Amino acid sequence: MSLLCFLLDLRNIPPPLLHRLKECLLDLANLYAATTSQTHAVTASPAAAGTLPDRLALGYVYDPSSKPSSSCSSSCPELKIGYRPGEKFSLRDFHHAVNNLPMDGFLADQHGGSLPIRDVSLTSFFSNKAIYSWATDDISKKVIAICMSAQNTEALRRTLMDAAEQCVAVDFIMLEAEAAFMYGRASENANSFVNRICDLENCVVRRYNPGKEVS
Repeated sequence: MSLLCFLLDLRNIPPPLLHRLKECLLDLANLYAATTSQTHAVTASPAAAGTLPDRLALGYVYDPSSKPSSSCSSSCPELKIGYRPGEKFSLRDFHHAVNNLPMDGFLADQHGGSLPIRDVSLTSFFSNKAIYSWATDDISKKVIAICMSAQNTEALRRTLMDAAEQCVAVDFIMLEAEAAFMYGRASENANSFVNRICDLENCVVRRYNPGKEVS
C-alpha cells in the first residue's frame, strides 16, 4: 500500500463538512487496520505478524485568529502534523489525532471577502523531515490536500515540482463553486488556484460538492 497523507486546510472547511470528513478518516483507519492485519498476518514473519506497517499520515492548516476569543488577528496560519507514521500503525493514536482536529478553524469572514487569504508554507511538509522520510523510496507516496488555498501560487508550484522529483503525487480536493459557503471572492480564488497548478504532472484536481451524496 502507498503512503497516504491527508492534508486539510481547516480555514476553508466549515464545521458540518469537517465533521463528515473526520468520520470518513476514522472509517478509513478502521478499514485499513482490519484488512491490512489479515493480509500482514499471512505474509509477515512470525516476529512481525502482530504489527501493521504505518501508511497513513495527517496534517492540517490552522489559523489561530479563527478562535472566537483570539486577539491574534495578525497571526499567520500554521501547518501542523496531527499524525506522523512510525514503525507500526497505531489505530488509537490516529483516532486521537482525527478527533482532536480543531472544529473552530473555518474562517467565515475570509469567505465573505472581508479578509484576505494568508498563505502558509508547505515546504516543511514536503521535506526530508516529513513526508520524504516517512517511507522508503520503494513505497509510493500520495498527498490528498483538501480545500487548500494560496495566493502565492508560484511558491506552491515550486514546492509541488520538488515533490514531483521525489515521486510524490498530490490530489487536490476542491469544493464546487455552487456550495453554499463558496461565494464571492472565494470561488474566484479557488479557480485561480486550480488554474495555476493543473498543468503539473504529479497533481490532480478533483471537485466535490458537499451538498450531494456520494454513492
